[in-house]
Amino acid sequence: MTRTLCELCAEPVVQALQEKVMNSIAAGTAPMGSAYERLASTDQRFTADAFRFIGRAVCAALSAADSSAGDHVSGRDVAEAFRLLALRELGTSALSTLESWGIRSPDDVGAVVFRMIEGGMFGARPEDKPEDFQSLYDFAAAFPTGRNESALAFEIDP
Repeated sequence: MTRTLCELCAEPVVQALQEKVMNSIAAGTAPMGSAYERLASTDQRFTADAFRFIGRAVCAALSAADSSAGDHVSGRDVAEAFRLLALRELGTSALSTLESWGIRSPDDVGAVVFRMIEGGMFGARPEDKPEDFQSLYDFAAAFPTGRNESALAFEIDP
């Protein structure tokens, strides 16, 4: 049975669905035969794990964002949330794991984010662009490998 709702009545239903999707992305529980695999098949530079992980980083950035920003975060915010998530979850294997997924720089994080935007997973403002992620930090310096423990005190350059 199909029901048609006016925009006003449909809004809470759409918001609930969007929240459910965002929660599954944030928890890393989106279905395996999901958009991540489709995105990875269209851009073979990156694995489905790269899309999944960066989706979680976007959600983390949104959760940490100032409420006055609404549902928008900057490329810098996403790149920092990505870095912190990788440090927390991947530890000293972050650099090698990320490289195995095809992520070798903040520029790659931006490329994945914008592929997800093109795929309808996230929205963007007209002023948002992949270049917002360019050269925000050096990956080798940002992720400790056992020889470089200083990454924990790392900050993104202005």
